[in-house]
Amino acid sequence: MRRETSRAAFRVLRAALVEHRKILLTVLTVLFVPAAVLLVMDQKLALPRPGEVFLYMPRGWPGQWELVLAHGHPRTEPDKVVERPSTMGVGGESYSPPPLSIMTYIVKPGDTLEKIAERFCLELDTLSSLNRPGGKGVHNLVVGEDIKIPNQDGIYIAVSSNLEELSDKYNLTSEQVLAVNAVTPEAPAPGAKLFFPGAKHEGYDLSLSLGVAIASPLRGRLSSPFGRREDPFTGEPSYHSGIDIAAPEGSIIRSASDGYVASVGYNDVLGNYIVIKAPLGFQYIYGHMSAVFVKAGTRVAQGGALGRVGSTGKTTGPHLHFAVSQNGIKQNPRKYMPGLR
Repeated sequence: MRRETSRAAFRVLRAALVEHRKILLTVLTVLFVPAAVLLVMDQKLALPRPGEVFLYMPRGWPGQWELVLAHGHPRTEPDKVVERPSTMGVGGESYSPPPLSIMTYIVKPGDTLEKIAERFCLELDTLSSLNRPGGKGVHNLVVGEDIKIPNQDGIYIAVSSNLEELSDKYNLTSEQVLAVNAVTPEAPAPGAKLFFPGAKHEGYDLSLSLGVAIASPLRGRLSSPFGRREDPFTGEPSYHSGIDIAAPEGSIIRSASDGYVASVGYNDVLGNYIVIKAPLGFQYIYGHMSAVFVKAGTRVAQGGALGRVGSTGKTTGPHLHFAVSQNGIKQNPRKYMPGLR
């Protein structure tokens, strides 16, 4: 009796499902599709989960709060999250840089300024500005040395002109610059250095700051440029991988950068040549030398004597062939050094 009752109930249920299947499928679709969309969005978007908060809000993201990671001293205070309201302007939200705060990092064995910048999500240009003004010694750190770590990217700039115009150059207002530095409009003296948030050095100053600017290896005259030129022997169009600096035979050639001598050799084109490798993937070639003062494997400092000008190899007279490459790509040396006459 019970079995017959169960079978009858099953038949009634099946008949109801068949009769109303379209309605049921529609309801399931309405429920399933939004759930699937929410699951995909949860995986794709970097949204905080319950109990989590952003350590920082990337520039350009919408929202009324900017969450800034305020670092304490690494040896005494833990990191803490500080909320700062952003400035609401006409037509939408505008970014207001937080006040400048600086922590101290103690250099450990194996550290470089590049690695420290990466660790704290900062530009190398920023750390160089605070710790290596003018780029001097960017690639030389001492274990135990204190390195200043700011809470945001930016550079120090001497205010020798109108602050309003200087701020506008870096898409800032003078009020923002003064607020970041916690100074009043009357406080900055002519020539005082202020921190400009988000700013970067430009051109040759940037090369100096990153430690890739080079000193002129030789006092002389630019006799042949980088790139396309007329071959001095055939008169045909050709490509020149460096620059030629003409100078009297025997003039001293000096290292354009810190580095080490990767090789010393001779070939029919460059004559006596030296290859020096430097930080950040840079490599320098010095050719046509009459004398070489260094050996492969030795370290050299910027300005150190490498040899003398000559006309060995394929030349039309005494000069230095000087070539620069970064990560194997030929570069115009004049981008990284002061102008030649």
